[in-house]
Amino acid sequence: MFPPLLACAAWACAAAWAAPPPAPDPGLLSWLEDGRAPMVEWWSVDADAKAEAALQALPGRRMLRKRLAQLMGGGSIEGIELRGERLFVLKRSRRDLQPKLFVRDRDAEFPHLALDPNAISRDGTWALDWWSPSLDGALLAYGMTDLRSGESVVRVRDVDSALDLPDRIPRAPQAGAAWAADRTGFFYARLPKPGEVPDAELAYHRRVYFHRLGTDPLNDHLVFGAGRAKEDWPEVRMSPDGHYLLVTVRQGSRRTELYVSDLRAKTTDFATVVAGVDARFEGRFGGDTLYILTDEDAPAGLVAATDFRKPFRVLGAKIKARAWRRPNWREVVAEGPFTLADFEVAGSRLVVHAVERGVSRLSVYDLEGTALREIALPGPGSVQDLAGRPDSDVFYALQESFFQPTALYRCSSEASAASVVEALLSAADLAHFELRREAFLSRDGTAVGLMLAFKKGLRKDRNAPTIVLASGGPLPRPAPVYAPHLLAWFEKGGLLAVPLTDRALDIEDAGRWLVAKEYTRPERLAVAAVGRGALAAGVAAVRAPEVFRAAVLLSPLTDLLGLERMAPGARWVRDFDLPEIPGSAARLAELSPLHRVEQGVPYPAFLVSAGSWDQEVHPAHSRKLAARLQACSSSGRPVLLRVRARAGSRRGRPLDAVLDELADQYGFLMGQLGMP
Repeated sequence: MFPPLLACAAWACAAAWAAPPPAPDPGLLSWLEDGRAPMVEWWSVDADAKAEAALQALPGRRMLRKRLAQLMGGGSIEGIELRGERLFVLKRSRRDLQPKLFVRDRDAEFPHLALDPNAISRDGTWALDWWSPSLDGALLAYGMTDLRSGESVVRVRDVDSALDLPDRIPRAPQAGAAWAADRTGFFYARLPKPGEVPDAELAYHRRVYFHRLGTDPLNDHLVFGAGRAKEDWPEVRMSPDGHYLLVTVRQGSRRTELYVSDLRAKTTDFATVVAGVDARFEGRFGGDTLYILTDEDAPAGLVAATDFRKPFRVLGAKIKARAWRRPNWREVVAEGPFTLADFEVAGSRLVVHAVERGVSRLSVYDLEGTALREIALPGPGSVQDLAGRPDSDVFYALQESFFQPTALYRCSSEASAASVVEALLSAADLAHFELRREAFLSRDGTAVGLMLAFKKGLRKDRNAPTIVLASGGPLPRPAPVYAPHLLAWFEKGGLLAVPLTDRALDIEDAGRWLVAKEYTRPERLAVAAVGRGALAAGVAAVRAPEVFRAAVLLSPLTDLLGLERMAPGARWVRDFDLPEIPGSAARLAELSPLHRVEQGVPYPAFLVSAGSWDQEVHPAHSRKLAARLQACSSSGRPVLLRVRARAGSRRGRPLDAVLDELADQYGFLMGQLGMP
């Protein structure tokens, strides 16, 4: 794998690491942060090979993977966009390694294929990262990501001919595109090229540019972001009439700023809608009005509006002012008992997606905020996506649940009924399974909702193999999702528990509640999560090793004290206290799984998985936690590290690679929890 000299150096370093001090300082593991270093590459390859051998040897793994393939064979519906009279739908059918993008014209009987990533990359090394149709749906900007390196390239396609234009723009992960009304070009966001900033900052300094079709992207005009903090993450959205460009700047996951440019002025000067406020703001246009969903002084959320036909004033100066008291702002949908998650403008109505005890509700309001009706969707379930436009009452929704395959619904803001456009089929009889909603009190007195999913006939005999799934990302979000691979767990008598929280304390207390209620016992209890959710799951597992028998953490955050060193971690520092603030280092260590690990503690079995690159969470977080647990745990239970060679996250990965990962994860859990 290495030349002899490098191999000897790697073995020498590995030998030194194999005999760590009794209680290794997590700071000493900083050498694992440089994934390009030969020593780290050797260590990672060796750890992955050992984990692969252990997982491949699990009894029944071949049959488990076969069943997972059957369950995942029903395909997926992953996203929708409405542009003019065209509905774009991203979906994967039974035989597709990667999802395809289809377009439905209003009068057409069947959709037609607009984009097939499988044809662009037949070996699955490139995946579709994002896609943005023009305002009339005639052209499509989309990003393809090289799964070997993480490099993302923007392409442009004529939708009707399904042929690409010659335009190519590198360094644009998750770029999005806001098309000009005349289709001559689009606004997009990209990262700097090597040499423009220090190498350690290449994952930052994202800026917004305008690309004119047929021109060299090196000459693209910078329109937003110059001089801003390197951690800011701008995103672009065009108003449906092409008059306004909205830039949403994300500063971590819990704070946003909004800026608007009136393109009719033939400039890209931006007016500040709101800035400098510790709250989230999400905007949607309806004509000259910008509707804004915010949680400022409203934890459950409200919708406000500002009209650009009135004299515009700089907003956001009064940090504590409620949104509708800002100049030119008015309240439209007041804060209520349910948490607002999303909304869309459909005709002369607002369609509002709220979450009640983890379940989605769709309600329709007029533009003055009067509640008119609810949309009748099957429940309890989750609305995963909405698509509408201000000049039509028709809108579309994707809805699903644990035991309800994803379905695409056509709705009207003038009626309560919803009709199915298309729906997935399941390879299992879903009538055999059950979803139950419970609640418990955490130790600090907080009431926490809990969703339980299982096969009917489950008995409270302390014997159910159970996964506590910690959800990730900012709240609110609905809990029941359609993940057909979970059926392999339910079919074997497994229980899934989803706490409606993002606190590690509540994840731990959910486990204790399940034991106290005699659903399970610690020997048959595991915790699992992906990405940001794995932060809470990891803390719960290392803080309460007596509660959990096993943990599966996929691309986890584990070292909050080292966030700024591991790109793109500096983007998330604002979600936590800055380390230089007095006392915050100790607090961050309390929230950081890596720093909670102590020598000689009998920790649960761990399966930690990371991609060789990741646009959200640096893989060093996984390497460092695995190394520290291997050095410190006294339980004798395995601590395995898988390093996925062709991915940062699961999105866009070829189906066969996803199935291998799922077989590893379920096989590991079933083996650790004593399932046949």
